[in-house]
Amino acid sequence: MYLVKGEQSFAVSKGEIFDNNYRLEGMQDGNLVIVYLPLNSKQLLPVGTE
Repeated sequence: MYLVKGEQSFAVSKGEIFDNNYRLEGMQDGNLVIVYLPLNSKQLLPVGTE
């Protein structure tokens, strides 16, 4: 999977850490689940299906 933050892009798989601060947990109910590691905070990123 490819993720973009600003001008940086990351090729990541489930469980991988990227940008030194985030881990891709996987998919849940049509959302990417990303953990912000410094605060151990889960973030949901909606993924479109159109």
